[in-house]
Amino acid sequence: MYKCTNCGKTISIPSHNAICQDCQFATSKRKDSDRYGVGFYATRNEKKLQQEKEKRMKELSNKYKSTYTPTYQYCPVCHTKELEHQPYCSNCSYSFHNKQAQFCPNCKGMRKNRYCSCGYSFVHNKEIRLTIEIISVNRKNTYGVKPLDPLYVNKVRKYASSSYETVVSLKNRTYLTTLEKSTNSYKNILNGYVIEVEKDKVVIGISDVPSDYLIPEIKKLFDERNKAKEQKKMEESIKHQKLIVQRSNLDKIGIRHTYCWSCPQHRSLSTLTHLICNRCNWLVCDCSACGCSK
Repeated sequence: MYKCTNCGKTISIPSHNAICQDCQFATSKRKDSDRYGVGFYATRNEKKLQQEKEKRMKELSNKYKSTYTPTYQYCPVCHTKELEHQPYCSNCSYSFHNKQAQFCPNCKGMRKNRYCSCGYSFVHNKEIRLTIEIISVNRKNTYGVKPLDPLYVNKVRKYASSSYETVVSLKNRTYLTTLEKSTNSYKNILNGYVIEVEKDKVVIGISDVPSDYLIPEIKKLFDERNKAKEQKKMEESIKHQKLIVQRSNLDKIGIRHTYCWSCPQHRSLSTLTHLICNRCNWLVCDCSACGCSK
């Protein structure tokens, strides 16, 4: 048996100076590495792949160059131009997928709720437009109902039907009224408060604005209605005092009876119940019509 002179492996070649096949390949690779450098074949294959890739990209770009045109989309908050495939706005982080802003464009604050503390609505992507719908509900028993009390506005499924209706209930969960379809949008959550309580009537205010912003406006409405009531009482008291003076001078003025020309009901007027205008000397109706306004 004969052996390889390098590794000592048994070979079938009848020679004392012969080399095995593995050693022969190893020496040829070593010669190439000495001649061309280490990793010559690997780098050569990478270059070939890169050249083929560039060639293919050029072919595709030439093929679709005439047909491809980039499409853009505009952010509804800050009106910046963005590519169509981009999920967020680069300026204000508006989400094109959810159609909602992540940061408030007014105060640059992080979104925590449907409405920002500065008054910006992330749902409508604009500042809150406060609209309060005032509804008067006839109710015989108003015991325990106070102004500025919160209301519960919930969607309730109709009996034996697949449709829903919006029901308003008082603080103690007793039924008050059902909202019509013409009221504020059913999509958003509705909040309501009691504005005024009269003898047989309850005036309520309902809006889709959060309670933090709704309470101050309800208080304003409550104060305005109270001022109007006080002013009306003052006017009635002054009118009553003037009537007392007028009745004491009926001997000079005389008793007159007539009707109002402006009212559709044509109310009956008299010097015993209505004041005389100082300018035209006509009787002034409850609708404030006299000869000056004719």
